[in-house]
Amino acid sequence: MNLAFLPFFCITLQSESKKQKKMIESFAIYVISMIVVISLLTMLGSKLKIAYPVLLVLFGLVVGLIPGLPKITLDPELILIIFLPPLLYESAMSVSVKEMRNWWRIILSYAFLLVLLTALSVALLAVWLIPGISLSTGFLLGGIVASTDAVSANVIMKYVKVPSRVSTIIETESMLNDASSLIVFSFALVAVATGSFDAGQASLLFLWMVLGGVGVGLLVTMALVKLMRWLRTDTKVSIVLSLIAPYIMYLIGEAIGASGVLAVVSGGMMLGYSNVKILDSETRIQGLNVWRNFAFLLNGFAFLLLGLDLPEVVSGIEQEGLSLVTVTLWGVALTALIIVVRFGTSLAIMVFSWLCGKLNGDLNRKFLFDLPTCCIVGWSGMRGVLALAAALSIPLVVEATGEPFPHRHLVLYLTFIIILITLLLQGSTLSALLKRVKFPEYNDHIPEDTARRLIQMELSQWSLEYIQRHPATTTEEQTLVDYLTEYWEDELSQKKKIMPTKEEDKKYFYKLCQKQRMLLYHINREHPEISEEIIRQFVRNVDLEEERLKNG
Repeated sequence: MNLAFLPFFCITLQSESKKQKKMIESFAIYVISMIVVISLLTMLGSKLKIAYPVLLVLFGLVVGLIPGLPKITLDPELILIIFLPPLLYESAMSVSVKEMRNWWRIILSYAFLLVLLTALSVALLAVWLIPGISLSTGFLLGGIVASTDAVSANVIMKYVKVPSRVSTIIETESMLNDASSLIVFSFALVAVATGSFDAGQASLLFLWMVLGGVGVGLLVTMALVKLMRWLRTDTKVSIVLSLIAPYIMYLIGEAIGASGVLAVVSGGMMLGYSNVKILDSETRIQGLNVWRNFAFLLNGFAFLLLGLDLPEVVSGIEQEGLSLVTVTLWGVALTALIIVVRFGTSLAIMVFSWLCGKLNGDLNRKFLFDLPTCCIVGWSGMRGVLALAAALSIPLVVEATGEPFPHRHLVLYLTFIIILITLLLQGSTLSALLKRVKFPEYNDHIPEDTARRLIQMELSQWSLEYIQRHPATTTEEQTLVDYLTEYWEDELSQKKKIMPTKEEDKKYFYKLCQKQRMLLYHINREHPEISEEIIRQFVRNVDLEEERLKNG
């Protein structure tokens, strides 16, 4: 047997191994550099009170124009899977279901009706404006840009205090319109690829995507909760399971032909609403920090990639023989249409809610959508991560024919232009608008100080009654009972004491903490006049007190 080729073969393998190692090192340096840039620009944005997505996009644009720098190219099919599930899940966990109930009419109007109007308007204008583009391709573009991004608006609203009804509408609408816009996008994608569209079949499929998606999210969440209880997972494992949960929900939802987005949203909302009953204090405290940092990095990468990828999209436009100036003007016209449609819908919702409020005799809590709220919600229609991910997920070729996907580069470029304009125009002016708008006294909730005092008094009174109903059984427990009795009596009289940390007292106190959290859960359900954000702060205080005792 001739083995003379073996030295050459070994040298080749060694050479390939070195190339791979160098590529991995370069990629690692690139990713670390991006994380550093994201962190620095976020700090700069905080100092300048500018939403960090705006700075990230601008920086990405500048760096993308520098020749010779390495490019990161992701598989289009992986874009939605990598970014979308965790970002939606993190947002859904923080949504107040109680607040959402008050504004469900307006939220659903924005999340579904406005998405359909936007997609239809964009499709019709695109067909009229752009030579050779089909109606299905116009709907594809409309489905991509119909969803809004709440990240930029939320960052801006951190600097200016806004009523809870405004933030609730913007945050919840953004999550739900992600699902509805992706459904439109999916239908349009099939129509472009096949050249046909069955309205009856699409209606049934839409119903299944909504019901199936919500069902998958709820079932997966319940299954994971039972698994964690059965295996008695610790904090680290519970947090890891929560990180993979949105991916499981999304993949299962998509696998059965339902909406993976709605699966993630419904699962996240279920966990956020009932985490007091599901998770322990340590998991809630540490998990909240992990999720915030994870979502922050994913958002940062997405917005930075938006700027970095633009030069490549521009080259695609030039390869199609289109004028960059002309295509840019098309993007400006479509952006103006999107803004006008959103404002027009906001005004229509305001008039309709006023009429409903007048007919029902309730012009404040559930029906009134006043002009200041209309202006802020109407101007908060920035496009961002989802539109970017959806556009990049368009396949390179039509699977049935193997031909290049029609107008892919054009749709990508128009999406980039719409995202850029809305981020730079609306994102940079929303803060100034918030400062100028004068919101009326809505009285949705009782004053924060009053609410805190009422909750504290109810907690203290209930804790004293619990101690009386569950007398101590040992000398060590009696020591804690005596202390706690004095502690909660002092709380009722607004005095403060330091909690004991003896090891033998812990078991009794842990049980009391869990009962207090359940009481807060019921207070949240039974007192709509108390903001859920305050309830969550009290739950966190109980969690921190329990953790302090564990580590004391």
